[in-house]
Amino acid sequence: MNINIKIVAFAAWIVMTLIIVSATLRGVSKPDTATNLISIAVLLFWILLSIATNCLTFKNNKKQ
Repeated sequence: MNINIKIVAFAAWIVMTLIIVSATLRGVSKPDTATNLISIAVLLFWILLSIATNCLTFKNNKKQ
């Protein structure tokens, strides 16, 4: 069975994104300011990591 590693990585990214978004939104809804800020920082970090790694698939977009 030959499964492309990029497909598996993208599927893992979807699952991790759902878990992280759920946890951070739960943190944002808490009445504590520190928890709100940490949740927003984690969500921002995940967004930046997803953009930098192209949803964990590490595509090479450089034109040669």
